[in-house]
Amino acid sequence: GLGLLQTPPLDLKQFEVIKGSASTLYGGGAIAGLVNLVSKTPLEKRELKSAKEVAEKANQAKDQFLATLSYELRTPLTPVLSTVSSMLTDRELPPEVKKTFEMIRRNVELEARLIDDLLDLTRISRGQLDVGVGAVERKPGMSVGG
Repeated sequence: GLGLLQTPPLDLKQFEVIKGSASTLYGGGAIAGLVNLVSKTPLEKRELKSAKEVAEKANQAKDQFLATLSYELRTPLTPVLSTVSSMLTDRELPPEVKKTFEMIRRNVELEARLIDDLLDLTRISRGQLDVGVGAVERKPGMSVGG
């Protein structure tokens, strides 16, 4: 006959499966075998330390990637913005072309602000962002308070 003795682990969140001697006795493909569920709680200090180190390295790699990406995205914007701004000073520029250059300038400036925000996020995560407190001008449509 086939008998099964089941004792659930005390901690159902984490457990190890250990094949017992019965699987060795009957072979790896045996239907019958002995399986012990051994609960693991809590994680050992060295496992926690190792996991923390891996997370910190991943976070540093992410920050470095974001900083590099931001730089690479921002670098080509400067000559585009400079050229468009220069073209907009031409008094003989047809109105439809001027309108197109103004749209390009707005979009490049918006992209530059988004990239600056991305750089600010990396500075915040590194503790390198200085926050200044000061008065701001209230624009029409802005509400005060929460």
